[in-house]
Amino acid sequence: MTPQERELLARLIDGQMRVEMMIAKLASPATFGLSPLLMRASHEDILNSPLVFDSEERKEMGEKLFDATVKTKKKVRRKVSPYQKEFGKQLKKLKKKHPRTKIGTLMKRAHRATKKVRR
Repeated sequence: MTPQERELLARLIDGQMRVEMMIAKLASPATFGLSPLLMRASHEDILNSPLVFDSEERKEMGEKLFDATVKTKKKVRRKVSPYQKEFGKQLKKLKKKHPRTKIGTLMKRAHRATKKVRR
């Protein structure tokens, strides 16, 4: 994970925490202002509950999820056959010589020219 991605993840989690605190403030006026304190206490995880995650735990989970989803395997390119290489050369020549001709017609001509060269 790059430093920029870590910073983005940290900002995202901080934003989530702020939104949760704002919701707690607005959620229940019947508690007379105790809801932000309860929400802060739940984020601090006083009871050591497995269901409450503080910002550091959220960052660790985000990094693990990111690492699990990023593919580290490089895409393997297929080998180009000698016929395809020659066909490409012939097609480029024909396109340069006849730029307004339909591609299907040029491909037929390139195929014929490739067969002649490869014999």
